[in-house]
Amino acid sequence: MQMAENHCAYFHATGRFSDWCAGARHPATDRNCVRSLLHLYDIELYTGVVRSLFHLSDIATMFTPASSIPAAIRDRISAPAQPRVWTPEDFADLGPRTAVDQALHRLVASRSLRRIARGFYDIPQDNRLTGRPTYPNPRDVIDALARKGKVRVVVDGLTAANDLGLTHAVPARISVLTDGRLRPITLGNLTLDFQAAAPSRLYWAGRPAMRFVQALHWLRDMLPSDDGSLHQRLVSILKDPDHGQAIQDDLRSGLSALPEWMRMIVRNLLQQANAGTPPATENPKSLRQAQTPAPIIKSAKRPRSR
Repeated sequence: MQMAENHCAYFHATGRFSDWCAGARHPATDRNCVRSLLHLYDIELYTGVVRSLFHLSDIATMFTPASSIPAAIRDRISAPAQPRVWTPEDFADLGPRTAVDQALHRLVASRSLRRIARGFYDIPQDNRLTGRPTYPNPRDVIDALARKGKVRVVVDGLTAANDLGLTHAVPARISVLTDGRLRPITLGNLTLDFQAAAPSRLYWAGRPAMRFVQALHWLRDMLPSDDGSLHQRLVSILKDPDHGQAIQDDLRSGLSALPEWMRMIVRNLLQQANAGTPPATENPKSLRQAQTPAPIIKSAKRPRSR
């Protein structure tokens, strides 16, 4: 279309419209010239329409039809080895955000999903003994928040130690360091509190060794008097067939970011994990001398019973 318009503008502006028509080998008239230009215009218009249709078809194939999004979400959350808590970002590949939000709303209304907090969903389940609804593991909520990628999160030391099986103490409130502004999330009798933190305290956010490092901060005062059971458990974590190697590699790459007292402990644990020898108990006096004050997590040094 643009080419035809350019031809018309050129010939009328220069007065060479008839000259152009006379240049053809067949008898040319102004009417035939106009027909030729209109024919050229139709061809370009048809080409533009076809291109637009192909463009629209490409866009349409990028997303799942809106009527199928709820079924696609239901299939995804029921698949094995999937997260237990989801956010709308986990279904971004299924369609636009508005369509995904509408699908999640329908699934909540049909009790296929439960809205834990704003932007967090899980599959509702009831306790077999009491019949009351159960709440998701706070670890799954924290992992879902980390998957969003918009904020960085680091759990407190007590929570990390509990997640790794280093203590049976269960906190009533979990402190989560973050660089975002997030409201507390209540999961039954447990509350997730989000505390703003400096970037230097979020170095391990989203990394495989995050919980391992935070647990060491919480265990700092217990390691000098350890009878060897804590060291054995720490070494077994580093030997875990699924995640142990990733934690080891992450600790090695971030060794310089650890405080000096923790570097000595981590080096010892890495050597024991790779040598396959039973962990040796460190001299409590030497550990105390190597320690420096101010661990990352101050509020959760010791378990509190409520």
